[in-house]
Amino acid sequence: MTRCQRTHSRCAVATKESLIRSATELFAHHGLDGVSVESIAQKAGVNKALINYHFGGKERLYTEILRTTLAEARRRVDELRDSSRSPEDVLRDFVAAFHNLATVARPHFPALLLREVLTGGRRFDEEIVPHILGLFEGVAGVIERGVREGVFRPVHPFLAHLGIIGSLVFFYATEPRRRRIASELKLPVVMPTANDFVAHIQEVILYGIAAGPRRTENTQKES
Repeated sequence: MTRCQRTHSRCAVATKESLIRSATELFAHHGLDGVSVESIAQKAGVNKALINYHFGGKERLYTEILRTTLAEARRRVDELRDSSRSPEDVLRDFVAAFHNLATVARPHFPALLLREVLTGGRRFDEEIVPHILGLFEGVAGVIERGVREGVFRPVHPFLAHLGIIGSLVFFYATEPRRRRIASELKLPVVMPTANDFVAHIQEVILYGIAAGPRRTENTQKES
């Protein structure tokens, strides 16, 4: 590959990433039908023809956002499931991995995903569904291992999955609006940070499915 080709390749990757990030934010706020090709291109700072060139149109770009983001989340869950670490540590790492997705890699994806679910999930097709099922199977596998090893009590894996995923998606999807409402209404509440929530959900989930009473450091010291 020549230097010119390498430069072109890097530019193409950068352009696609810019389009994906810009479109994710717009789709999260306005939905697929409420976003134009022109608005995506303008936000990304590129020619609108590049959307068709790289993705084959706005609808395919939307599907690509769902597919690639869920595929990356699934890949991470598969890695964690196959880890030799304890089931408790693996679930903690899963929550932390979702936190990274929602705050760094794809900060507007939870809102986009929640909007898609609430509008009927019309774009959950044969490209998307396997990754959604893969996420469930990964989390369920960790929970089932924990049950076999005696660290988790028997729980319905799908309900446990919903408890984790649902809490994470809702928190990150609603955080900007929640903070705006709290600010406008001058609510006398200190809004928790994303890090606060990560620590909270890790403890809530693990306490909820623990095989026996979980003792915190404070209770251990008191005893």
